[in-house]
Amino acid sequence: DRLMTHAHAVKEASDLGARRAPFEPLSGALQELLAAFGNPTDAPLRVAFCPMAFENEGAHWVQRGERVDNAYFGDAMRTCGSIEETVAPGAHLEQVR
Repeated sequence: DRLMTHAHAVKEASDLGARRAPFEPLSGALQELLAAFGNPTDAPLRVAFCPMAFENEGAHWVQRGERVDNAYFGDAMRTCGSIEETVAPGAHLEQVR
């Protein structure tokens, strides 16, 4: 239910700025699923971190791909951040951030 609520809020937001707030708990819920059930995809998933999100409080997200693709700033700062953990197919996320 929490996943659907936050996913719907992200979808309905009018722009990237409005998507940031509901995206953060959605990302947290995805990390909890990866920790509990593992990566169900056939590709590695990565937990990335942007230190500048939310006025320098920082925030995490789950992504595919080896290079940072910043979910909080988009084209404005596409590569800002770092990959903190890689979750191989079938593996579990070690720590929810």
